[in-house]
Amino acid sequence: MSNLKFRISKLSIICLLSLMFFTKCNEPVPYEMYNPIMTAQNERDLGDRLSEIIKGNSSVFPILDRQEYPDLYRYLDIMMNMVLINTKIKNKFNWEIFVYHDDMSRNIYTLPGGKIVITTGMLKYLRGEYQLFALVAHEAFYTDRKDQSSESELSVIMRKYKEEFAKNVGTKIFIDLIQNEANTEQDGIDMIIHAKDVLMDQWDVFSADDFAMQTICENYLYASNGIKEVIIDIEQQSIDDFQWLLNRPPGASSWSSANEYQDYSRDLRIDNFDTWISDCGSENIQMNNNNYADIIQMLP
Repeated sequence: MSNLKFRISKLSIICLLSLMFFTKCNEPVPYEMYNPIMTAQNERDLGDRLSEIIKGNSSVFPILDRQEYPDLYRYLDIMMNMVLINTKIKNKFNWEIFVYHDDMSRNIYTLPGGKIVITTGMLKYLRGEYQLFALVAHEAFYTDRKDQSSESELSVIMRKYKEEFAKNVGTKIFIDLIQNEANTEQDGIDMIIHAKDVLMDQWDVFSADDFAMQTICENYLYASNGIKEVIIDIEQQSIDDFQWLLNRPPGASSWSSANEYQDYSRDLRIDNFDTWISDCGSENIQMNNNNYADIIQMLP
């Protein structure tokens, strides 16, 4: 009888451990326990996967169709290619620009793998082509440049996505999305929806500013004060939905309202622009406002 009790007790313990193990195996793998080194190919795969999700969910992402707006996209593609001529990885990703039909939102942001999203509200707000070019160059930096804080091939934007999304949804789900596993489309939708809320680290923003200014000053004749003008305009107008460009958390009236941003100096960023503008020279004055006005007329 005692042997039977011992066998039953032993069996109960085994079943309990098995149940615990089975439950654990079906939970998301913690970020700290599953943190593989990602490659540029992973980033390309993720970008292409997100592109498929955007194109396949028009009710969620009202993107202007390329066939309906060929001249608009031709214009934007030429601009992006002008930026990419000076990048390190022009041919590493399938670069795309998506125009999001939302006049109430003024935003431009980057997805991994060479995808840039810009809203119709942003396009209509800008003064001219010189401002748009500077912003596209700024955003391209995040994909073009390898993250200097990592030994991997991750770009700045992929590192940020890995931090923001892998920790929140679990790295296993993040990897499944990259590998186009079944039942990950909703995770991809959620990632794209929240992409506009991702704040880049302040020195990444400074570096992106430098990249944009270097691209303009060393290769083109665009007026070099584009981003600076936008920053000053939105500060004067107190436009809340431009907090992403100021790189402040939503609702923060100043950088000191969030500890993470205390060491940021808005004046330092403006001074950096002024130095570039001075070094650019007097030839950088082109705005191409007439061309830009024609493009804006195409928007719905």
